[in-house]
Amino acid sequence: MLFFNKLLIHKLKVEFFFKNININYNNGQGVLIKKTIKFLILSLVVISFFSCSKKNFLYQKDKNIQNFLKEKPNYPDIKFVVASDFHYFSPDLGMEGKEFEKYINRDRKMIRESKFILDKFSEIAISLDFDFLIIPGDLTKDGEYKSHREVANYLKKIEKNGKDVYVICGNHDVNNYNAKGYKNSKTYRVKQTGYKQFKKIYSDFGYKESIYSDKHSLSYVVEINRDLWLIALDSCLWQFQSKLNKKSFTNGRINPPTLHWLENILIKSAKKNKKVILFMHHGLLEHFKKNSKYLKEYLVDDYKSLGKMLSFYNVKTVFTGHFHSQDITMEKYKNTIYDIETGSLVTYPSPYRIITINNSIMSIKSKKINSIDGIKDFQIYAKNHTKRSNKLLFQNILNEYPVKKKDVQILSDYLAESLLQHFSGDEKRINFNNYKDLSIFGKFAFFLKKDLPYSWQKDLIPEDNSLKINLITGEVIK
Repeated sequence: MLFFNKLLIHKLKVEFFFKNININYNNGQGVLIKKTIKFLILSLVVISFFSCSKKNFLYQKDKNIQNFLKEKPNYPDIKFVVASDFHYFSPDLGMEGKEFEKYINRDRKMIRESKFILDKFSEIAISLDFDFLIIPGDLTKDGEYKSHREVANYLKKIEKNGKDVYVICGNHDVNNYNAKGYKNSKTYRVKQTGYKQFKKIYSDFGYKESIYSDKHSLSYVVEINRDLWLIALDSCLWQFQSKLNKKSFTNGRINPPTLHWLENILIKSAKKNKKVILFMHHGLLEHFKKNSKYLKEYLVDDYKSLGKMLSFYNVKTVFTGHFHSQDITMEKYKNTIYDIETGSLVTYPSPYRIITINNSIMSIKSKKINSIDGIKDFQIYAKNHTKRSNKLLFQNILNEYPVKKKDVQILSDYLAESLLQHFSGDEKRINFNNYKDLSIFGKFAFFLKKDLPYSWQKDLIPEDNSLKINLITGEVIK
């Protein structure tokens, strides 16, 4: 396993090198040429290894595993809540000045309002009747230690009112070099959160009560009751983030040692007749048709291989976050598996889910934050904020190409509206009324990439906001 880890670390360094190789040459670092050549030779070997090697899961080699997977015990009755991607930012770290405004204007997240949103969600969670809450990562803006501590205080209040809380990290949460505060139109470095600190801060929210934990990641297992295990799977690459490369990885990957640990956990659960629910940050299935083509960093690497393995072990539902959309997709491998993504509390429509299992029927209902302190019509506010920030994002991208300003305005507005459809779930096709006003070049630019906004407007089965699943057969109940 150590060998695999070293290869993986080098592979990530290779990826980082290729993305930044122009910087080395621009800086005139000719002394690095010899080392670079050696580095590239070794890189080719490593990339070849990872490209050609296949996942060797135990279920693919051991036919005896089939014998104890034939039993399909019923799921226990349970009720839980899912809320994701808080991106909480401590107000004490500063929310003023040009740098903060610059960040806010190009980000889809309502960072300034994150405290008030979490205030409201905590109030709602305390008032609801359920057994436990799961949070699939990105608890903080950029892994600020102070922000994590304050999030933990919110979760303690929820637990004091009789609900268990379980967390896993997101790509923003651990070893994030972007942890910073804002003051007097400048930024300043603040204390980051390492993986040991993350486990300590959230020790009461999964780690302390875990029956199994993975020494290679922040993954763990808790026993909800005698019939149900909950697996928190760490899909993030915090191990490879440091002050040296100053890079935060958006994409996710389950490293070989953790995959081995996970499969052994699933084998144990099957032998003990335990049902399993799993949650992690990155997506397990494509949530729109061009997901893997345009935005593959929001899917866990080798997602099909992982999905097939989980399906083999009768894992029916995986709860995810990351892309901030309220979306559910399904895939038929050996068995049917569902990726139930929950949108971000700080991105329109600020949703959370209430999940009820009764007689092995999972009922999924979606709710929204409708008001926060100082903003009564919060849904209108959130929609306007998210559309504006998405529009600015697309404008910045389009401005890098020789597209007329008028075309940039028309295209960015349509793209932003398309993405809002996907964030909301149960997407519907929208009319591109201003298409006729585009120049010939603008129409050609749209033609080249129209499959992306079209895919955001086309909902993959099943429904996203309200759904019932038979957990024994894997079928949707109409």
